[in-house]
Amino acid sequence: MSETAAEYSAGQTTATVQQVRRVRLRAMVDGAELPRIISANVTTDGFYKPDHFSASFALYAPGAKSLAWWSDQAELLLDIQVQFEGVTSWQSLIIGEADHINVDPTQGTVQIDGRDLSARFVETKTQESFQNKTSSEIATILAARHPTYGLSANVTPTTTPVDRYYEIDHTQETAGQFSHVTNEWDLLTYLAQREGYDVYMIGRVLHFHPTAPADANPFKASWRQANPLPISNVIDLRLERALTLAKDIEVKVRSWNSKQGRGFERIARAIGAKSASAQKSSNQKGSETQRYVLIRPNLTEDQAQKLANTTLAELSAHERVISFAMPGEFDLNARRTCVLSGTSSSWDQAYFIDSVQREVSFGGGFSQHVHAKNHSAQSEALV
Repeated sequence: MSETAAEYSAGQTTATVQQVRRVRLRAMVDGAELPRIISANVTTDGFYKPDHFSASFALYAPGAKSLAWWSDQAELLLDIQVQFEGVTSWQSLIIGEADHINVDPTQGTVQIDGRDLSARFVETKTQESFQNKTSSEIATILAARHPTYGLSANVTPTTTPVDRYYEIDHTQETAGQFSHVTNEWDLLTYLAQREGYDVYMIGRVLHFHPTAPADANPFKASWRQANPLPISNVIDLRLERALTLAKDIEVKVRSWNSKQGRGFERIARAIGAKSASAQKSSNQKGSETQRYVLIRPNLTEDQAQKLANTTLAELSAHERVISFAMPGEFDLNARRTCVLSGTSSSWDQAYFIDSVQREVSFGGGFSQHVHAKNHSAQSEALV
């Protein structure tokens, strides 16, 4: 193990067990360690957003890179890794490109921030139509176009040629994704949304798979009021509700299909927790309905219904939000779920994790902050 790798302590706490392990941090560039790292912060995001990172390095410590070295770097590809005490292997938190280098010569620090390797797709323009290709084939093709970065693809095959998505009217909406200049990441996310897939990077691998179902083994967060202090296996639990999204929601999609020569609309509704509660208690009229209207040209009826359903799910998913901190680990990500219990309230339910922020520092050890959301368990979606 490198002597320049920074060492920290990380606590692992449950309601009954407390354990402290030492953890080491390093940043690798072209297979060699970039010395004198001070701290790192890595955030894993969902919903087609790139993961991002920041890292801090000492400028004047023995063995550190000089101010001249930092000034001459045209690009930096970092692999930020951690290692727990007693484990021989290093775990990569992110492989990503630096976007900015900020040097503070007075304090003697260098701050770097950047994104994962989805940045390669974001910064590469394309206007190809990819006729007779499926979405999964396109994902594989695009990954192979970045050999300098060693990118590869891990895909679940799809069967629909992308031509089908814009054959009705190649001059509007969907055609704009293919016949006009866009970037490769926008193309991939567009195709993922059409297929009901998720697209994301892990290290140097582009993943293109069906959206994950509810986690069969969710992380279990617990919080229980007790004297003199609450008992919990997480830290700094926060609970939020969006009262506007607790109301009834209606999403209406209107479209005119030029091939069929007619217009139509499709609707998806959600009975909010407020209405559900009122109906259960006294059969009173529920809350007012929040209505959203989307106008999209040349959809099929099935496409319009899927758009209404997806938009409804995205809106209502923000009704309840929880966040908490915990000791750093590697299992949770933005495609997992968690279940909160013990509060003796309607916050006790399942949530979809949408971001995990991990931090390694001298002051805080190895910790992570989890953000998750869902609609109320009392809400009901109607198609």
